[in-house]
Amino acid sequence: MVLQLSRSVLMLWPHFRRFINDQAGNIAVITALALIPIIIGSGAAVDYGRAYMVKSRLSHALDQAGLAVGSSNPSSDLNDVLGKYFSANYPAEKLGVPANPEMTINNGVIELSAAANVETAFLKLIGINSINVTASSKIIRETRGIEIVLALDNTGSMANN
Repeated sequence: MVLQLSRSVLMLWPHFRRFINDQAGNIAVITALALIPIIIGSGAAVDYGRAYMVKSRLSHALDQAGLAVGSSNPSSDLNDVLGKYFSANYPAEKLGVPANPEMTINNGVIELSAAANVETAFLKLIGINSINVTASSKIIRETRGIEIVLALDNTGSMANN
């Protein structure tokens, strides 16, 4: 049995050796294998670019809403002001990524935060279905005294008035 096995291996050896040394068509295999990480990398760039765009718009909307809350009357419904300004600057129906802002006020410091979940298009291929995006903003409300300026014009042009 061993003798028969060794004879068949010896008979196949020249074919196997020719197969190993043959280099025709290798470029197709190498290209196919190289395309896999290239496509995943390109898809990751697209998905992370979309996530960065959502983060940028989320930060902008939080800043606008925070400034509106900071300049509003403290006795008014600040959550309503926050909701209106945030939804005006971050339209979820246009972006397709809903987010709900949260607000805390401590000693004149308004802290806002929001989180959104961006669905991926290409990274689903490797098991990443979504990217979590968060943004935060801090507004310090200061009430300083009113500055009044009094200008007296005692030049000759005001002599008869």
